[in-house]
Amino acid sequence: MTVGVYYPFQVFAGGGEKYLLKLVQILSADHHVEILSPFDNDYVATAAFLNIQLNPARVHAVSVQPNLLTNAWRDICSMATKRYDLFIAISNSVMPDTAGLGRKNIYLLQFPFPTTHPINPLQRLLIRNRANTYQVILAYSEFAKRWIDERLNKAFHLNRRIEVLNPYLDSSTDSPATKKNMILSVGRFFAGGHNKKHLEMIDAFRTLCDNGLTSWELVLAGSTRPEAVHQEYLEHLRERAKGYPISFQTDIAHQQLTTLYQTSKIYWHATGLNEDAEKLPEKMEHFGMTIVEAMSYSCVPIVYGQGGPVEIVTNDVNGQIFHSAEELASTTQTVINNPELWKKYSDQAKYRAQDFNESHFTERFQKILASL
Repeated sequence: MTVGVYYPFQVFAGGGEKYLLKLVQILSADHHVEILSPFDNDYVATAAFLNIQLNPARVHAVSVQPNLLTNAWRDICSMATKRYDLFIAISNSVMPDTAGLGRKNIYLLQFPFPTTHPINPLQRLLIRNRANTYQVILAYSEFAKRWIDERLNKAFHLNRRIEVLNPYLDSSTDSPATKKNMILSVGRFFAGGHNKKHLEMIDAFRTLCDNGLTSWELVLAGSTRPEAVHQEYLEHLRERAKGYPISFQTDIAHQQLTTLYQTSKIYWHATGLNEDAEKLPEKMEHFGMTIVEAMSYSCVPIVYGQGGPVEIVTNDVNGQIFHSAEELASTTQTVINNPELWKKYSDQAKYRAQDFNESHFTERFQKILASL
């Protein structure tokens, strides 16, 4: 079987890449995989950085021009030729960048971000025609599935099948016996969009310190972007954190991040805070894999109560859910003041994280393939 994968982005070592390259690894165990992209990406090296081993003999990068895949004539040709046995396309739009190029087709829709301009009747027809070439749409979470259904199926009078395939947890995780008085949050440093609400977390931690918290630190870890607007955002965060035990760990290696997970007691996740989840669902966390990673190392998660994180954390069972910056601070203080409560959440968090292990991910994906 020959598999085609269309990846329209420049590759970074992020969650979306980890998810897609794991699918490629699973498929390339028995089949040849071509990854089509307008960018000159090194998938084997990126996969290795993400702890995914790809066989270069079975995985090949194919350079394509964007308009080769996105014009209507290509759609007509693709439906006639069906070059691949299986084809997977990934995007953030209700309109796939291409019609399905395989006999069986999967559309990995990370999140259906709204269009920036009105959709005319011809575009509506094109969206319907392209979407109908895919047998199944993959969603990261039930939250993402709901909005794919709203913004694609209901908005365009379609009935595409949507399957949830949660991201997976690396299997090689373990927790040391000793934890530090440390709160960790992991997420890319960027301005706008569904940013990780670093400023709000800094202010919540400042409040804790101003109210008497001592001997604790907040660590904000994540990758950076070179553009001026994002560098200015990071500098603004550093200025806001001055005078408090807050540190920034930027663009660190995987092992350094692992050490932070291992030694942190509490994990914060605040994406979506102060945003309207119904009007702007794209500003919520679509799943929240870093939460699962932290839980696997026995960190107690304290997460914002919208989007994907509420599918991971059960309030007062394996962590806490908050709905305001004030509640983030007060809930954290409660956990800090009660070691027995922290231990209860910590044990249950580690147990819950195993629901997202690699074997479950692989088994679920293979079931979806078998159903096509």
